[in-house]
Amino acid sequence: MHLQAEVYSLKIDNVNEVVKAAMLPFFMDEEGDNVNAFWETYKIGNGLLPGKTKDFEELSKIDSAFRCHSFYDGQSWHHSQWMEDIDVEDDFSDFDGRIASIREILGNQEGFLITVNYHF
Repeated sequence: MHLQAEVYSLKIDNVNEVVKAAMLPFFMDEEGDNVNAFWETYKIGNGLLPGKTKDFEELSKIDSAFRCHSFYDGQSWHHSQWMEDIDVEDDFSDFDGRIASIREILGNQEGFLITVNYHF
């Protein structure tokens, strides 16, 4: 199944490093040892959701219609409620995938969201 995540970064001059640091700890290894894993392969960009016009978009320019499956705030992952069925051992508190929730989690700070399409 293909899903879309957004990875927060203050700048976009190191996109590959930021995304790799966010995704690597959650890789589904062949042995299945990683209980927090939720992806097998991923690709930066390629597939925008309504409300976002670029793969690397400034937070202030993202429309209120935007919604994603997962979001990395620079320290931890937030997955939308329906992902509980995927056995991801992460915080499912009240994250609904909307840009307003992302802005609230980030304390309305500036920065960019980097689109990451992943498969599990």
